Amino acid sequence: MEDIKIRKATIEDTSEIVTLIKAALGENIKKSDDIWIWKHYKNPFGESLIYVATFNNKIVGMRSFMQWSWINSKQNYRTLRAVDSSVDTKFRRKGIFSNLTKFTLKEASAEGFDFVFNTPNEKSIGAYLKLGWLVNRKVKVNLLLSPFSVFSSAKKLKSFSKKAENQIINEVKTFSKISSKEQLSTPVTLPFLKWRYLENPIVDYNYLINGNILLIYRKKKIKFVTECRIVDILILNNSEVTEKDIKKAITILSNKYIITTLSSTIYKKLFHVNFPHIIFNYKHKGPNLTTREINIEKTNYDILLDNKSDYWDYSLGDMELFKKWKERKSYV
Repeated sequence: MEDIKIRKATIEDTSEIVTLIKAALGENIKKSDDIWIWKHYKNPFGESLIYVATFNNKIVGMRSFMQWSWINSKQNYRTLRAVDSSVDTKFRRKGIFSNLTKFTLKEASAEGFDFVFNTPNEKSIGAYLKLGWLVNRKVKVNLLLSPFSVFSSAKKLKSFSKKAENQIINEVKTFSKISSKEQLSTPVTLPFLKWRYLENPIVDYNYLINGNILLIYRKKKIKFVTECRIVDILILNNSEVTEKDIKKAITILSNKYIITTLSSTIYKKLFHVNFPHIIFNYKHKGPNLTTREINIEKTNYDILLDNKSDYWDYSLGDMELFKKWKERKSYV
């Protein structure tokens, strides 16, 4: 690390950082400056912690932690999500990634953050484990198969989605997760929904309101099949809803797509048939969810590490990678 210095990044560094990422990924990235600013500077939870390594005033490495929040009736955790990192190819194997990560963790501790989490792939998870991360659990994934959806059309869902967007912005007063008061979940506000979904420059999301339940979903093309991925399930206006109400709303979507995925505790059995659906619960086959404690108390961190409980009630939307550096693409 001789002659390599670490400093806090500013918004003025955006173009240079994006150029570094672009060179590392080897992709033709478009509008990436706007994406970087949306992702790291417009987040309603706060600006990301971003630090850069420089050599002769040139940025040769970058590390960013995105701010996030997890709450229940007793706790309000200020947390971070380890997201983007990049090192100039000419400066690799010099410890820049690990030193930047350690430096960012030190600053995060000084600022009072509780813990950091992320979903690293198989190539990067080893580096995180060496830096003190733990494999917390596999992200649970529910898979709903609907063979009879080939006889059904999803065309009306487009107009439903536009109508739901208008309701979200102009009519709904409050939003909440379907989690219980004891479960840890992401706090949801209209500014959060606008940033995370409605004004997302990376992915086109769709919306369905049924009664007082809002489903946020996106479509993913898998060869000749379109998967419906339900990324969030929200309750509107502090309403009382039942598990039956939630499943009824999900069925409206799952009847239209051969494959529907979500992450929810409402489907508890590993496998069961609920005509016309076949439902699988992949508790141990989703992405790795890793965590590293910062200022969280040990007893509370131990609860967070209990992967057999439903204490941490995340959605797929909470765990999406935020790393698809490409233009928006819709399969509507």
